[in-house]
Amino acid sequence: MTDTIFIALISAAAALIGAAIPSLFSFLSISRKYNKEKQLKLDELRFNTYNSFLFALQEFMNSPNDSTKFIQFQLSVNRSILCANYNTAKLINEYWIKLISQNRGNQLTNTQHNYYHELIINSMRLDIDSNSEHIEKIHLTAFLSSFHKN
Repeated sequence: MTDTIFIALISAAAALIGAAIPSLFSFLSISRKYNKEKQLKLDELRFNTYNSFLFALQEFMNSPNDSTKFIQFQLSVNRSILCANYNTAKLINEYWIKLISQNRGNQLTNTQHNYYHELIINSMRLDIDSNSEHIEKIHLTAFLSSFHKN
């Protein structure tokens, strides 16, 4: 009788293990799929955030006295600090602090602006594709309509 109980216990354990293995593989597969989809959405969010930041920066550079452009740039900075990777968010925040301190007489030179643009854009590129190479001497150019009056 002990042999019968022992065989029944082994059979029951085998059945439980047999049922658990497919469930475990299913769980792991679903978990990997969820993590991959989540990563793709985060990558898309960061790419859109970077694109919005660069667009707002260029718009603000083209119209530095337009308060609407400033607010759009400010919002893109806030979103970038929230959504960007650590290094990019840190650089954008550092640049932002330097920009707003200009109101206290600490003007950034063109060289300093270009320095931050280069660091920020290369950090974005590295975040989007870890194999991207560093681009030297990035210069964003402002179009100021006051220079083009008839």
